Amino acid sequence: RDTGMVTVLDGNSDTVLWGQNIAVGGQPYVVAVNPTNNRLYVSYSEGSNSPRQVAVYNSYSDRNERIATVAVGNMGDGSSMAVNTSTGHVFVTNSDDNTVSVMDASNAVIRTFTSGDGVGTSPFAAAVNPYTNRVYVGNRDSNNISILADRGSVSNTPTPVPAMVATPTPMPTATPLPTAVPTPSGSMDATNIRVTNVRDSLFS
Repeated sequence: RDTGMVTVLDGNSDTVLWGQNIAVGGQPYVVAVNPTNNRLYVSYSEGSNSPRQVAVYNSYSDRNERIATVAVGNMGDGSSMAVNTSTGHVFVTNSDDNTVSVMDASNAVIRTFTSGDGVGTSPFAAAVNPYTNRVYVGNRDSNNISILADRGSVSNTPTPVPAMVATPTPMPTATPLPTAVPTPSGSMDATNIRVTNVRDSLFS
């Protein structure tokens, strides 16, 4: 990070492609890739500030071409980006602002989810299921998970979703498990983890 460079590797030979290394103009923090359109996203900070912008590149076999710089929220010292390959949306967690920015394929922020949409305190990590268009955001300080629905275009007004986006496939009858072994003292459990279904804030 302190070199201000993103190192590019050849995935076939596991070697560094020195000629393609990227100077983003600041300290790079998080990298995300959309393999369907070969877009590369790099969040970075300028000076001593926290990262507040995302550099967007078209990635070619022999070079990376910067096509946009997108201003987002204050990502703090630990945030993430997640790409929904089925819609082209990029979800950016802004930990210090308690928001989630949504970028589209035209490299514009088309929506910012806030606490009013159910985003918790210090949204830290994001993950996407492109088959159900569900976005999962882990909120570090509120100890819960926000669940958002991404359906392509964006409405500024969140719309409740009465049911899951995808109909679950019935599970086969489970084989009875053997008697459980007592949990050793001091082991980790999930009693402090809460899942918040964020009104299923919709992209409709």
